[in-house]
Amino acid sequence: MKNYQYLNLEQKMLRIRRKMPTLLKKFYNDEAEYDFSTLDDIYEAMTPALNKYGVNFDIVREIPTQYDKEGHPTYLVLDKDDFWRYEADV
Repeated sequence: MKNYQYLNLEQKMLRIRRKMPTLLKKFYNDEAEYDFSTLDDIYEAMTPALNKYGVNFDIVREIPTQYDKEGHPTYLVLDKDDFWRYEADV
């Protein structure tokens, strides 16, 4: 990591993106009929590059960006194209 301390976070993230392997979509969703990778798969694939560039993420809170009709926080939203989307400020 010592060689990369001069880089800002944006520069490090660019290099991390270049190091990311192509992820295989290992899981299938019967309800929506599509394959997907889990967040754990993505994080596992990113970890070596994150470590190399000394980048560590720690989610300390989640703030909902949307609420249902009763005012309860809604993190999982069905969008106009019938895809489920997780949305929050972290």
